[in-house]
Amino acid sequence: MGKRNGFTLIELLVVIAIIALLMAILMPALNKAKEQAKEVVCQANLKQWGTIFEMYSSDYPKEFIVFCDPWPMMRLGEWSRATAPYYRDHEIRLCPKAMQSLNPPQQNTIGIGGEKYAWTSMYADTPIAGGLLSSYGMNTWTNTLGSDTDRQASFVGKGVVFSLMWRGPLNTKGAGNVPVLMDSSYPGGFSMATDEIPTVSDAKRVGPAPSGYLGYFMIDRHNGFINCVFADSSVRKIGLKELLSPNIRWHRDWLNEIKGVTPVWPDWMKKFKEYN
Repeated sequence: MGKRNGFTLIELLVVIAIIALLMAILMPALNKAKEQAKEVVCQANLKQWGTIFEMYSSDYPKEFIVFCDPWPMMRLGEWSRATAPYYRDHEIRLCPKAMQSLNPPQQNTIGIGGEKYAWTSMYADTPIAGGLLSSYGMNTWTNTLGSDTDRQASFVGKGVVFSLMWRGPLNTKGAGNVPVLMDSSYPGGFSMATDEIPTVSDAKRVGPAPSGYLGYFMIDRHNGFINCVFADSSVRKIGLKELLSPNIRWHRDWLNEIKGVTPVWPDWMKKFKEYN
């Protein structure tokens, strides 16, 4: 057998086979390390948001974000817009696993995001702090509405009990269990125990969004978890099934609301960790 560059053909094939085998062994570990690095960056982003919310709460103790859902008061909404004076790096609005949108931003239309995609602001005519994309969403129960009936009007009769709102992190008891900002496919919302659980993973969702807001947070962005910053500025992962458990206190009466609720988990969620 002849040699090429000092190796026989058989020796060269053996070397190639060994390299291929090593790559097959190492690739899963490398991919796992890459995913973990993205998760760390995501949590670091949310930690910065905890600091931003602390500063905002100190400046506006009775008007936390005013309202994160953009529809009732239009430009008073969107947490990323309300807090724009407090940050310069627009990429802290983006989880590393969801930095692009499915479609270009469109005025007056929120572009829904998901596991791998950021949502787009409805204010395409007035971009903020470097763009219109975000991949986190706010627990609207932490915001303030005060006694302003104009702000409340769009939600009267829709199950939103305004007395259940936390009125900002500074006014939150048990703050370490109250989510403020987390991975999401939408700017935020009033999650309730009666919200519809999505029947398929967000990678397969088409057509109308699930009834209620909880489905926007039930996205498989971190292998059965989403990242979250809580009202005490701590950051941790939340299991997707944990979103419907006593561990998370969406609003003031959540512990009573969740009593007697037995979620029926769809097939795509059955493999995820259970919470009592």
